[in-house]
Amino acid sequence: MSWPLKSGLKALTSLIEPIMIIFVGVAVGFSVISMCLPIFSIYDKIK
Repeated sequence: MSWPLKSGLKALTSLIEPIMIIFVGVAVGFSVISMCLPIFSIYDKIK
């Protein structure tokens, strides 16, 4: 690969990486919340 292409790809990946980390964090948080809410709902109904 040529030098400008390498530097362009490096800049692009350095911009995309934090966005992907945030996206994965939101997806994991959503999964955890969607699993915990029914459990708490059942617990409240038992009480």
